[in-house]
Amino acid sequence: MIKAIFFDLDNTLIDRTAAAYDIYCDIVSDCLPDLKKGSFEYEAAVQKLMIWDEYGTIEKAHVFNRFCKEFHLDMNLVESLSARWADEFGNYARVFAESENTLKNLGTRYRLGLLTNGYPKMQREKLKRSGLEKYFEVVIVSGEHGIHKPDVRIFELACQKMGLNPEEIAFVGDTFSADILGAMRCGMLPIWIHSDHLLNTQLKIMRIQRIEELTELL
Repeated sequence: MIKAIFFDLDNTLIDRTAAAYDIYCDIVSDCLPDLKKGSFEYEAAVQKLMIWDEYGTIEKAHVFNRFCKEFHLDMNLVESLSARWADEFGNYARVFAESENTLKNLGTRYRLGLLTNGYPKMQREKLKRSGLEKYFEVVIVSGEHGIHKPDVRIFELACQKMGLNPEEIAFVGDTFSADILGAMRCGMLPIWIHSDHLLNTQLKIMRIQRIEELTELL
């Protein structure tokens, strides 16, 4: 019987893709002032950054290195842009419309926790700005422990802090290689937020397209 649910944060409860788009727009505006905002050339520059970002799985130094080379910018900007991302990205957090209602409803039946990969300062700032922190009994940020999803040890830590066995916990996330794989290895019930139809699997995995579908599923 499932007694608790752990959630991923980015692109599960908050719209990381929209936040990345917003900050990359600001960076393009500042670094390439000759590009008119809203023009095709401006949007092309932003979309290149989004592609190089690879859903946040790539180090920002690599992203900004490509950016500076592509647009013939001073390579000294790589370090300052990487630092800007680390300092400011948490400020761009956007919550999916139904995240709070979903947590509120599920919180009446299950104990809730959060397990997210990332830098502590950034992830804590996102969570604070989201207003969702109050719904979680346990919050684990991988950077505070030096181990990251899909390492089974961080899922085991989540079980330990919740005081439950893995089979008593469901894990909800959008990234198969980190969230679903890690939860499966630990013995939790994985639930995949499968909103990108370019991604698929032949494995029989419980899946939803939007966070609000979780209430009916469980």
